[in-house]
Amino acid sequence: MASERNQLIWGEVVARAWRDEAYKEQLLANPKQVLIEAGASIPDDLEIRIVSNTENVRYLVLPPAPTTRTGQPLSEEALDLVAGGGSSTTETNTVQTAEVATTEVEVQTTETTVTITGVTAIAVVVMI
Repeated sequence: MASERNQLIWGEVVARAWRDEAYKEQLLANPKQVLIEAGASIPDDLEIRIVSNTENVRYLVLPPAPTTRTGQPLSEEALDLVAGGGSSTTETNTVQTAEVATTEVEVQTTETTVTITGVTAIAVVVMI
């Protein structure tokens, strides 16, 4: 619940930073204090850093490696599942036929359902 509340507070803080340059500077200089003053719940031992994207610079966050519920690193097998190296897959093929000006057209649709169990993090990569 606190996480959802913190997300709402973060949205309000971002909107205010867009409108108020002095507030934005304060947020960048002392983010934890600004977020706590806005009502966010932040543990004492958590450090907060905020960076600002520009038109020419984009920051990407490298999240911590996924762990099991007990805090142990995932096994190689589990990491393969998270990274798309393995899964339980069900494939259904559907063939549809349509007649277009005396020419028969066949369209094949593939539906794939992937079920992953036993991991606490999932990475999704879409190749276009």
